[in-house]
Amino acid sequence: MKSNSEYRKTALSSLKNNWTKAVIISAIYLTICNLSLVFNYIAINSTMPSFINGLNLIYECLVVLPITFAFIVIFLRKIRKPETDLILSLFTHFISNYGRAYLGMLLLFLIIFCFVIGVFTISIALASIPFTLLDIPLGWSNILDIHSIYGLANIFRSTNLLLYFLLCCIFFTIAVIPMIIYIYKICLFPFIIKDNPDIGIREAYHHSKVLMKGHCKQLFLLDLSFIGWYLLCLLTTGIGLLWVIPYQQTARAHFYNELKQEYDNSQYLSFK
Repeated sequence: MKSNSEYRKTALSSLKNNWTKAVIISAIYLTICNLSLVFNYIAINSTMPSFINGLNLIYECLVVLPITFAFIVIFLRKIRKPETDLILSLFTHFISNYGRAYLGMLLLFLIIFCFVIGVFTISIALASIPFTLLDIPLGWSNILDIHSIYGLANIFRSTNLLLYFLLCCIFFTIAVIPMIIYIYKICLFPFIIKDNPDIGIREAYHHSKVLMKGHCKQLFLLDLSFIGWYLLCLLTTGIGLLWVIPYQQTARAHFYNELKQEYDNSQYLSFK
């Protein structure tokens, strides 16, 4: 396997002379995803907020999830076939892989959602134990007092509450680690679905786990190496994302492509 710096250099090389279309495709993708914000704005000013929110949920499930899958895999196609038209390829993969893309991304979303709820619940429960055993009052009534605009400020005025929230943060940070590890184990499934049109979602998840065995840390560090670029995007009010996102996705595609070749050559895992 290459080093992360080599993956970044290879990604830049793949995007050379292709930045215009990469930026355009990122703009299209982000526009499609952010249309849900329009639904939220309409819901706030609508007499039927529940109905609008329901439409928003349907839109996110039926459009945003599959288009995210297509956006991920087009960069793999690009590094394999440099002549690929990213814009055309986005909608081609959106249509041709729609069913499995929708199910795979929906399952991933549900896994993350259940993990977050579970981690959040566990963190609150563990942080509450010492206060319950020692019968220490937290003073929730001061915070929940809707008549006081300074209610939330009481968190910092109460030592007990401050300690409680610090414990929640500590336990959440510890408990979220297994979630991150699991997500990285299955994160290659979009590429595997693209390369293997005949396998099911569960099998794609399994193949991803096999491929990522012993490599989760490297991919995590590869993603982490882009944190500086994302921070710089704040200075451009988010416009920089149009360059950073395809850069990162291309680096990830190179990571998967080499990992797949390594396993194919060792005959440890057979891909069609």
